[in-house]
Amino acid sequence: MMQVNDFVALQQVFRETGKMPSALVSKYEILPRPVLLSARCGVPLRIQVFRWLRDVLVGFGVIKPGQFGTAWSARLKHVPAAEEAKVVLFWAMGVNDKQDLRLALASQLERFKSNGGGLGVLVTNVPDFAFYSRLGWLVEYLPELSGTHESYAHEKLRYLAWRYRGANVVPCTLK
Repeated sequence: MMQVNDFVALQQVFRETGKMPSALVSKYEILPRPVLLSARCGVPLRIQVFRWLRDVLVGFGVIKPGQFGTAWSARLKHVPAAEEAKVVLFWAMGVNDKQDLRLALASQLERFKSNGGGLGVLVTNVPDFAFYSRLGWLVEYLPELSGTHESYAHEKLRYLAWRYRGANVVPCTLK
């Protein structure tokens, strides 16, 4: 599993070079395209031709996929936050219990609020979404998969490092 120092170094690489996380992400759009009203009754030929032309231009590198031009927001719909609020990643990988995770984040949460708050994003392997959603945090869940799925976690961490390349990272450990 990637350590917090490796993650911060990867963020720095993406910040300085402007590279994409992988060819897979640039080839296949992760964010969904807008759904047309005519999707249920078939897509008109004209739109199919435009999509095919766009995919060809993306394939040759003439244009970039649409998702990369849009700004990424870590805000949750039910939590009011300013547009210019800073994003802080709380790195809590390796903590395996919900209560231990809450204890590890208690002091970080107080410091976070005293420094003006912002948008908190928790990177963890513990599925405790409701608790942190009530705090107004986005949870990026990285399950520990056994077997050959180690590449999934590594690719997702590379994607998160690219997506949150401008965010500060705060390691949260048990004391």
